[in-house]
Amino acid sequence: MTERQAEIIGLIARGHTNKEIASQLGVSERAVKARASRLYRNFGVPNRAGLIARVMSNSAGRLDGNGHPAPELAFAAYHQAPFVAVVTRGSAHVFAFVNERFEQVTGLQSRSLIGRPMREALPGASDGWIDRADAALRTGIAVADTGVPPWHADGITYRYVVQPLVDGQVGQGMLLYVGVPGPLA
Repeated sequence: MTERQAEIIGLIARGHTNKEIASQLGVSERAVKARASRLYRNFGVPNRAGLIARVMSNSAGRLDGNGHPAPELAFAAYHQAPFVAVVTRGSAHVFAFVNERFEQVTGLQSRSLIGRPMREALPGASDGWIDRADAALRTGIAVADTGVPPWHADGITYRYVVQPLVDGQVGQGMLLYVGVPGPLA
């Protein structure tokens, strides 16, 4: 990855629009769109949420010397990100990490979530999303919010990607949920 690509990914991860990125980098908005499209192709993802999820999941595997993703370390940089980031473990989707944005939009604190299954901690969670998470865990293939209504909180619409984190045990691994506010570009 080039330094410019990393810079663009970082700005996307912090929630900047193409126009804001163009202004910060001193390039045209069209150039930013072209570079972002190239990044989507290179990472094999359809949109910003997928790009963020892929970058986060790739960095997770490099941090734990024991062969197990360590979300508390891998995602520490995303604790204050302007998008929702959540990691769950296993088929019960037990919370392993939630960032501050998730806490803000749900009104729940990480200390009340970590170690609890999603269905128990969020009884109102859409069955459609739980089914999608189950499928991602079972198959090892990322899923987007296609066919499932987006999540609305605080007057903001969040579109999601659920990205399996590879640990060699399909069905018992980890899932990364990335929720990006607003329409996806």
